[in-house]
Amino acid sequence: MHDHFEQRRHRGSKAAIVRHFRAMSNYNKVLYDAGVLRALEGLSPEQSAKVTFAGGKYSAKDGPFAEAKELIGGFWIIEVESVAKAVEWAKRMPVIEGASVEVRRVSEIDDFKGLMPPETIAQEEIIRDGLARRKG
Repeated sequence: MHDHFEQRRHRGSKAAIVRHFRAMSNYNKVLYDAGVLRALEGLSPEQSAKVTFAGGKYSAKDGPFAEAKELIGGFWIIEVESVAKAVEWAKRMPVIEGASVEVRRVSEIDDFKGLMPPETIAQEEIIRDGLARRKG
């Protein structure tokens, strides 16, 4: 899941912003206590860049991006049985007027079998195993 925050979200009073962060922290704890939370992070729009690839070259533009209609304020990775269960969890998120939460399934390496060459799959499995050991 990741959270799209409208730019106007930050225009509330300080008290409203404090209430929002407390509510989000409580939501995060519920996810954690339920054993479904795998990762979560907030994302800073002020310290950002956009890298675009076209014509075999790339260009980079420093943010923030005032022209954006939506900002991604953060993300959660939860582990549940289905997208429907993830949507149930998203509906429990504290309400932010005008915001939306996008729910996506994390791709598994098996999703790419038949598309990726076997040696690429083997390399990706080594990388994923290494990342899991780093966390452990």
